[in-house]
Amino acid sequence: MDSTPYVLRAFYAVGVPATKHAQKPTEFERLMKYRFEELLAVGLAPDQAIALIEKPDIVHEARNLAVRGCPPQIIAKLLGD
Repeated sequence: MDSTPYVLRAFYAVGVPATKHAQKPTEFERLMKYRFEELLAVGLAPDQAIALIEKPDIVHEARNLAVRGCPPQIIAKLLGD
């Protein structure tokens, strides 16, 4: 079995072009991709985004902190608890 965390497999599955043998991404996979991209846009590093990606309101919370001038490293620490 693949040792890659499920969230990462889900994220990478979304980025793979669909072929006639590939399955369409699930809603969960699309959601994880959206969150990942939004967290990167806020300035988080990929590993930080992956660590936070499963939290339900993470994008909203990260954006609020970023708008207030909070640096990405601090955002990751504050939201990582």
